Amino acid sequence: MVKQVTTTAAIERLKKTYQRKAGSWALQHLGHETPDGSAASFPLHPPTQQQAMADQQTVIDWVASWRAHPKLSDAVVWGTRHWSLLGRQDVPLRLEIPAGHTLASIIGKTDQWTSLLRRFESLLAALDSSENLRSVLARDADGIVALTNIDFQRLVDVLVWLGQHPASELYIRQLPVRGVDTKWIEANRRLVTALHRAHTGHMSLGIATEPSLWRIRLLDNTHHIGALSDVSAPLDQLAALDVKPRRVLIVENLISLLTLPAMQDTIAIFGRGTAVPELAKLPWLASADVYYWGDLDTHGLRILHTFRAAGVDATSLLMDLPTLQQFHDLWAQETKPFTGDLDLLTTSEAAAYDYLCTHPGTRLEQERIDWSHVLEILRARGFVFERLD
Repeated sequence: MVKQVTTTAAIERLKKTYQRKAGSWALQHLGHETPDGSAASFPLHPPTQQQAMADQQTVIDWVASWRAHPKLSDAVVWGTRHWSLLGRQDVPLRLEIPAGHTLASIIGKTDQWTSLLRRFESLLAALDSSENLRSVLARDADGIVALTNIDFQRLVDVLVWLGQHPASELYIRQLPVRGVDTKWIEANRRLVTALHRAHTGHMSLGIATEPSLWRIRLLDNTHHIGALSDVSAPLDQLAALDVKPRRVLIVENLISLLTLPAMQDTIAIFGRGTAVPELAKLPWLASADVYYWGDLDTHGLRILHTFRAAGVDATSLLMDLPTLQQFHDLWAQETKPFTGDLDLLTTSEAAAYDYLCTHPGTRLEQERIDWSHVLEILRARGFVFERLD
């Protein structure tokens, strides 16, 4: 049995419809899109005679609520029923709201609607009114109307400037747009990028970004760069190093990196989680034995998988089921486990992954493992704790 739609339920439905379609309606209102019918139209499921006979007062109250509603009554389409037992009855059949501005008024969004129209007008006047731009406006109307007046003007100004200088290669703080800094761009990057792309066709903002730094420790003194053994540099600079280590050890915990002792012919790298596959660009990895030691959880094994998928034949350390079970008293909680397929894991790694998947939330962080055990495993894998003279 279909239940009658109440005025409260109708308002909630209209609010969701407005949030989903306000952008398209605004473009239609401004003449940039062709109207595609009513803004909202749906049945109210009036009762049958049998339902009315079963609970007359509820039906009377329902009909009266639609007739008296201060916002919805004018949008109701009424129909007449000729019932054999109850006679002629006028009942609400459906709700028909012709346009977006009418719906906005009904749900108390008139001011927001007016603001949205003004902002769309400003953006369409300042940028090329292409189909791509209109598509982004329709999709991101919520984000556009949520900006303060000051931030919206900054949005327009920065889009105009970026459109005129699509490959400036300036850092954000160098942009000659008042009030636009790194924090502002980062807070609004998705919206700026989408509108800029629709306006210019360029996939990037054409601005300079601070290089991502990778930290490495040259654990063999023959690899030191002058007096430097602990270096942070962009990946392309590290790729240019004239080194050919026998072993490369990647760890995902800074304390683990800093605690590693001097080791023959070894370079240690501080991993950056999901960015680890970028290390495949280091040419000196190709001639080295590469080891990866990450957290023993589903995401740690996923990173190991993606590292191998990038073309690096990496061997894992302390990322197997015996290690997980040996230190069960040190387990922590993994809040959002990964559950996809990892077909590049070894048998022992896959056993750990299966256990983690069947015991969701389990994780062993690498820094929790007893350090003497770590050193024992490293020795067993052939790492030599001696400094070359």
